[in-house]
Amino acid sequence: MSAAPRRVLVVDDEQSLLDFLGLLLRDAGYEVDTAPSVSEARKRLGEHRYDLCLCDILMPDGNGLDLLRELESGALRGGGDGGGGAA
Repeated sequence: MSAAPRRVLVVDDEQSLLDFLGLLLRDAGYEVDTAPSVSEARKRLGEHRYDLCLCDILMPDGNGLDLLRELESGALRGGGDGGGGAA
């Protein structure tokens, strides 16, 4: 039985980067979700557990470093499939 693919969240306000990184990571075998904003990323992080979060720093609705600090502190927790996580 093979292991489940690693799940990655990509957060960026530039759609072209979301599309490119999503394609690249999916081709490498990862399960990928994308979020075009900090608020959407918080929603997704509250719903799912991720093995890795790739995050832009400056976005219109917030700072990606603050988002990663929230994740690291445990302030964001995943929904039905485990807690939030970052690598």
